[in-house]
Amino acid sequence: GEVRKTQSERIKFDPVPDDFLSALEERSSLLLQAQNSYGETVRSVDPHWAAMAGYRVSEMYRTYHRDLVAIPAPSMAKTEREKQVFFAFMHVRYRTLLEKGIKQINQTISLGERIGEDSVWMKRAKATRDDMERALEDEKATLAKMPFTEAEVRAAIDAMLKKPATGDEKSPAKKGH
Repeated sequence: GEVRKTQSERIKFDPVPDDFLSALEERSSLLLQAQNSYGETVRSVDPHWAAMAGYRVSEMYRTYHRDLVAIPAPSMAKTEREKQVFFAFMHVRYRTLLEKGIKQINQTISLGERIGEDSVWMKRAKATRDDMERALEDEKATLAKMPFTEAEVRAAIDAMLKKPATGDEKSPAKKGH
Protein backbone atom coordinates (compact mmCIF):
# COMPACT_ATOMS: atom_id res chain seq x y z
CA GLY A 1 0.00 0.00 0.00
CA GLU A 2 2.78 2.42 0.90
CA VAL A 3 4.57 1.78 -2.39
CA ARG A 4 1.44 2.49 -4.46
CA LYS A 5 0.59 5.51 -2.29
CA THR A 6 4.06 6.95 -2.88
CA GLN A 7 3.89 6.24 -6.61
CA SER A 8 0.46 7.86 -6.79
CA GLU A 9 1.56 11.00 -4.97
CA ARG A 10 4.57 11.45 -7.27
CA ILE A 11 2.13 12.34 -10.04
CA LYS A 12 1.71 16.09 -9.76
CA PHE A 13 -0.78 18.44 -11.37
CA ASP A 14 1.05 21.74 -10.95
CA PRO A 15 2.29 22.35 -13.50
CA VAL A 16 -0.54 20.63 -15.32
CA PRO A 17 0.84 17.63 -17.24
CA ASP A 18 0.55 17.71 -21.03
CA ASP A 19 -1.65 14.62 -20.88
CA PHE A 20 -3.71 15.54 -17.85
CA LEU A 21 -6.32 12.80 -18.34
CA SER A 22 -3.68 10.06 -18.50
CA ALA A 23 -2.00 11.41 -15.37
CA LEU A 24 -5.37 11.59 -13.61
CA GLU A 25 -6.19 8.03 -14.63
CA GLU A 26 -2.79 6.72 -13.54
CA ARG A 27 -2.95 8.45 -10.18
CA SER A 28 -6.49 7.18 -9.60
CA SER A 29 -5.46 3.65 -10.51
CA LEU A 30 -2.50 3.72 -8.14
CA LEU A 31 -4.68 5.16 -5.37
CA LEU A 32 -7.17 2.30 -5.80
CA GLN A 33 -4.36 -0.26 -5.82
CA ALA A 34 -3.00 1.21 -2.60
CA GLN A 35 -6.49 1.26 -1.09
CA ASN A 36 -6.91 -2.44 -1.91
CA SER A 37 -3.60 -3.25 -0.23
CA TYR A 38 -4.49 -1.22 2.82
CA GLY A 39 -7.90 -2.88 2.84
CA GLU A 40 -6.22 -6.21 3.52
CA THR A 41 -4.59 -4.67 6.58
CA VAL A 42 -7.86 -3.13 7.79
CA ARG A 43 -9.40 -6.60 7.75
CA SER A 44 -6.54 -7.98 9.83
CA VAL A 45 -6.96 -8.82 13.48
CA ASP A 46 -4.40 -6.25 14.60
CA PRO A 47 -6.20 -3.03 15.57
CA HIS A 48 -3.03 -0.94 15.43
CA TRP A 49 -2.34 -1.86 11.80
CA ALA A 50 -6.01 -1.54 10.89
CA ALA A 51 -6.07 1.99 12.33
CA MET A 52 -2.88 2.88 10.47
CA ALA A 53 -4.22 1.54 7.17
CA GLY A 54 -7.56 3.35 7.51
CA TYR A 55 -5.72 6.56 8.29
CA ARG A 56 -3.45 6.15 5.26
CA VAL A 57 -6.36 5.59 2.87
CA SER A 58 -8.16 8.70 4.06
CA GLU A 59 -4.92 10.65 3.87
CA MET A 60 -4.49 9.57 0.23
CA TYR A 61 -7.95 10.88 -0.66
CA ARG A 62 -7.28 14.15 1.16
CA THR A 63 -3.96 14.63 -0.64
CA TYR A 64 -5.44 13.75 -4.03
CA HIS A 65 -8.25 16.27 -3.50
CA ARG A 66 -5.80 18.95 -2.37
CA ASP A 67 -3.55 18.38 -5.38
CA LEU A 68 -6.42 18.54 -7.87
CA VAL A 69 -8.10 21.64 -6.50
CA ALA A 70 -4.74 23.42 -6.37
CA ILE A 71 -4.44 23.28 -10.15
CA PRO A 72 -4.14 26.88 -11.30
CA ALA A 73 -6.77 28.34 -13.58
CA PRO A 74 -5.79 28.02 -17.23
CA SER A 75 -4.30 31.05 -18.95
CA MET A 76 -7.49 31.46 -20.99
CA ALA A 77 -9.31 32.36 -17.75
CA LYS A 78 -8.62 36.09 -17.86
CA THR A 79 -11.41 37.60 -15.76
CA GLU A 80 -12.10 37.10 -12.09
CA ARG A 81 -15.41 35.44 -12.97
CA GLU A 82 -13.68 32.96 -15.29
CA LYS A 83 -11.25 32.12 -12.50
CA GLN A 84 -14.17 31.70 -10.10
CA VAL A 85 -15.88 29.34 -12.54
CA PHE A 86 -12.72 27.24 -12.77
CA PHE A 87 -12.33 27.21 -8.98
CA ALA A 88 -15.96 26.19 -8.53
CA PHE A 89 -15.74 23.51 -11.19
CA MET A 90 -12.65 21.93 -9.64
CA HIS A 91 -13.97 22.02 -6.09
CA VAL A 92 -17.42 20.70 -6.90
CA ARG A 93 -16.11 18.07 -9.34
CA TYR A 94 -13.45 16.68 -7.02
CA ARG A 95 -15.17 17.16 -3.66
CA THR A 96 -16.09 13.50 -3.72
CA LEU A 97 -12.46 12.66 -2.96
CA LEU A 98 -12.55 14.70 0.23
CA GLU A 99 -15.91 13.19 1.16
CA LYS A 100 -14.55 9.67 0.58
CA GLY A 101 -11.58 10.49 2.79
CA ILE A 102 -13.90 11.72 5.53
CA LYS A 103 -16.04 8.59 5.24
CA GLN A 104 -12.94 6.37 5.48
CA ILE A 105 -11.52 8.22 8.47
CA ASN A 106 -14.88 8.09 10.26
CA GLN A 107 -15.00 4.32 9.73
CA THR A 108 -11.47 4.03 11.10
CA ILE A 109 -12.33 6.12 14.17
CA SER A 110 -15.53 4.16 14.71
CA LEU A 111 -13.61 0.88 14.55
CA GLY A 112 -11.04 2.20 17.00
CA GLU A 113 -13.75 3.29 19.43
CA ARG A 114 -15.52 -0.09 19.21
CA ILE A 115 -12.36 -2.04 19.99
CA GLY A 116 -10.80 0.43 22.41
CA GLU A 117 -7.86 1.33 20.17
CA ASP A 118 -6.16 4.51 21.38
CA SER A 119 -2.89 4.49 19.46
CA VAL A 120 -1.09 7.40 17.85
CA TRP A 121 -2.86 6.43 14.61
CA MET A 122 -6.24 7.06 16.22
CA LYS A 123 -5.09 10.47 17.43
CA ARG A 124 -3.84 11.26 13.93
CA ALA A 125 -7.11 10.00 12.46
CA LYS A 126 -9.17 12.32 14.67
CA ALA A 127 -6.98 15.32 13.90
CA THR A 128 -7.11 14.54 10.18
CA ARG A 129 -10.88 14.12 10.28
CA ASP A 130 -11.24 17.52 11.92
CA ASP A 131 -8.92 19.04 9.31
CA MET A 132 -10.83 17.46 6.42
CA GLU A 133 -14.21 18.50 7.80
CA ARG A 134 -12.95 22.09 8.16
CA ALA A 135 -11.64 21.98 4.59
CA LEU A 136 -15.04 20.79 3.36
CA GLU A 137 -16.87 23.51 5.30
CA ASP A 138 -14.43 26.18 4.05
CA GLU A 139 -14.87 24.97 0.49
CA LYS A 140 -18.67 25.12 0.74
CA ALA A 141 -18.52 28.59 2.33
CA THR A 142 -16.25 29.88 -0.45
CA LEU A 143 -18.56 28.46 -3.11
CA ALA A 144 -21.57 30.02 -1.41
CA LYS A 145 -20.00 33.47 -1.90
CA MET A 146 -19.66 33.02 -5.65
CA PRO A 147 -21.99 34.75 -8.14
CA PHE A 148 -23.56 31.38 -9.06
CA THR A 149 -24.97 28.52 -7.04
CA GLU A 150 -23.44 25.14 -6.48
CA ALA A 151 -26.49 23.63 -8.20
CA GLU A 152 -25.67 25.69 -11.29
CA VAL A 153 -22.08 24.45 -11.20
CA ARG A 154 -23.23 20.85 -10.86
CA ALA A 155 -25.65 21.29 -13.76
CA ALA A 156 -22.86 22.73 -15.91
CA ILE A 157 -20.56 19.83 -15.01
CA ASP A 158 -23.28 17.32 -15.83
CA ALA A 159 -23.94 19.03 -19.16
CA MET A 160 -20.23 19.04 -20.02
CA LEU A 161 -19.86 15.37 -19.14
CA LYS A 162 -22.79 14.46 -21.43
CA LYS A 163 -21.72 16.71 -24.30
CA PRO A 164 -19.58 15.15 -27.05
CA ALA A 165 -16.06 16.50 -27.37
CA THR A 166 -16.76 17.91 -30.85
CA GLY A 167 -19.81 18.35 -33.01
CA ASP A 168 -18.50 15.72 -35.45
CA GLU A 169 -19.90 12.81 -33.41
CA LYS A 170 -23.45 13.85 -34.33
CA SER A 171 -22.82 14.34 -38.03
CA PRO A 172 -24.49 11.89 -40.41
CA ALA A 173 -21.07 10.92 -41.82
CA LYS A 174 -19.97 9.71 -38.40
CA LYS A 175 -23.17 7.71 -37.96
CA GLY A 176 -22.57 5.80 -41.18
CA HIS A 177 -25.18 7.69 -43.25
